[in-house]
Amino acid sequence: MDIVASLSLSLIKLCVVLSAIAVSASSVGTAPAAASEGNSHDDPGAVVAFIPNRPGDLKLLDEARSLGGFAIGLASPSIGRDVPAVQTYLDLGQGASVNYTLYGPLPTNPAQFMRFGRGIKSATFAALKKRAEDVPATIRPGLLASTLKRSGIKVAYAYSSDAVNGARGTPQALAAMDRGGVVREVGRVSEIRSLLQRNRTVIAWLPADQVKTLSGLVAEDDLLVLIGVPQSTENRNHMLPVAVRGLSSDGTLSSATTRTKGLITIPDIAANIIDRFAIDKPDVFQGAKFELDPAESVDTLEELDGRLSVIEARRLPALAILIGAALLMVSLLFIVLGRRGLWLGIRIAALALFWLPLVLLLVAAMNLSAGWEYALNVCVALVLSIVSVLLLPVRVAPIVAIGVSLAAIVIDLTLGSQLIQVSLLGPNPVFGARFFGIGNELAGLLAASFLLGAGLTVDVAGTKNRSLAILIMGGVFAFILGWTHLGADVGGVVVVVMGSVVAAVLIAEKKLSGRWVLLAVAAAALVLAVVVAADLITGGGSHLTEQLTGSSGVGGVGLTITRRLELAYRSLTDPVVLILTVVAFALLAVGFKQRKALLQPLKDHRWAGTRAGIAAALVATVVGFFINDSGPILLFGGAAEIVLFIGYIWATPNQWNQEKGLRAP
Repeated sequence: MDIVASLSLSLIKLCVVLSAIAVSASSVGTAPAAASEGNSHDDPGAVVAFIPNRPGDLKLLDEARSLGGFAIGLASPSIGRDVPAVQTYLDLGQGASVNYTLYGPLPTNPAQFMRFGRGIKSATFAALKKRAEDVPATIRPGLLASTLKRSGIKVAYAYSSDAVNGARGTPQALAAMDRGGVVREVGRVSEIRSLLQRNRTVIAWLPADQVKTLSGLVAEDDLLVLIGVPQSTENRNHMLPVAVRGLSSDGTLSSATTRTKGLITIPDIAANIIDRFAIDKPDVFQGAKFELDPAESVDTLEELDGRLSVIEARRLPALAILIGAALLMVSLLFIVLGRRGLWLGIRIAALALFWLPLVLLLVAAMNLSAGWEYALNVCVALVLSIVSVLLLPVRVAPIVAIGVSLAAIVIDLTLGSQLIQVSLLGPNPVFGARFFGIGNELAGLLAASFLLGAGLTVDVAGTKNRSLAILIMGGVFAFILGWTHLGADVGGVVVVVMGSVVAAVLIAEKKLSGRWVLLAVAAAALVLAVVVAADLITGGGSHLTEQLTGSSGVGGVGLTITRRLELAYRSLTDPVVLILTVVAFALLAVGFKQRKALLQPLKDHRWAGTRAGIAAALVATVVGFFINDSGPILLFGGAAEIVLFIGYIWATPNQWNQEKGLRAP
């Protein structure tokens, strides 16, 4: 029995030892799987890493390309000029951007946090929330984290130093806070695997020399977004470099928001995090899914960023040089030829203005240095104008200049606004408000020039029903301006349609009254409805369509109108803009009062369309000032074209009226 007992005891001990070995081997073999369980393909994760970056430096994209698997692109920091990096972090966390000038001031220390369990809480969240509520838009700080939390997904914050301790925090953590101002968990970048397992989404802040390390810590099928962010507002007129891994392939980033190869927005990143977890995107989110275009070199993106970064700085000098060259030309012609030379100079200057949109497109395509661009703008515009004076009939030259310029704009719109985007009158994506279509700077010239040209065209062509012709042309051009696949300019629709109705009424020799004003408004609404219908059919996704079909409905449109009016008002706080606005309105008011004398060469019924076109341009210019967020720009452009167009007519009065001795009033 002792022997049996001893053997039994030995067998029991052996079984225990073998079981321990088996358990140990099993745990060793399964450890890697357990470590990656939280961020496997079946349980996806997302990491957004902000990396300090000097404005205009795209070395981050070079490194991402060298690591492999990354799609690369550029993102606008936010909407507006000189926007601090803090707003970029807030935009990511709220999934939406609005013009920075609409916000009140940031709290003194928006990145101050209080310790909260394993996480941290914003000490200034109440101020940040109030700041967002005061904006005429639906802005909800922390919406990204709260949306994820409702689906059981938490957002953590990872840092690479001791920046987060006690009551202090780093501003990048603002992107990870929820709508209560809380960041649920905080850890180091070295702990990012465990952070992902517990939270599945991580916002990180790390130096550039740790990008390769981070790339190795994040699973390849997780979404990894690298964003280079400058730490000051100095020289902020640059896009942010962005690299994304975990998409279907590498390549060049774009989105439906920008419709531009190589360009995305910060809200696009928030929308793609939501999409990674198959969660419905909140209606107030502005971003869209990433789209992948064929790979572009970093040099190509650097060239695009370089061009976009100088547009703002070159606009006013280019305009000043153009005006100076025109004045110099008119003065020289007056000195040499006297009064005849003065009127010849005015003819050339007027035509140069009508040729200007085409000229700016052609010169922008060359991507020249500032000096060469200024010089070519002047030379090409004056050469085209002089050739028009020499070769074209007086009454045909403006039609050709306006028509060719408009045709070039429309052709470029159909090709994706590639030249408009980089021209001096383009929308300038660096500031985030518009990436394609017709921007406010260009709209200021197009609406007035179209109405002036349309009125003259129906007269020169001898159109039988000039009122109907104006309405048809106005409707077509308004659709081109408004459709999201072309101009995407809702304000342009309103001013062109209202101007066209005014022109048609005046040609028919009807007296303008409240009834006709209501008709003009109704016509504008009808064309807008057609634009929205076309947008819905083709999946354009314009802001107007999304607002009307989304949960915000008409209320969202109302907020947009309020926001635009507030931006227009704020622009008048600039003393120079205010003075120029007063001067422009004074010129238009004097012209309206003296309209009979000014339009004396056009008093014959043959020129009813031309007279009506001038009146329509005046209406479009004034209406555009009051309904557009860049109203002063539309006012300046429209007023300049109206004044020079009338000057062009008085330069050759006998070409329009056979009365002898006509003199300018």
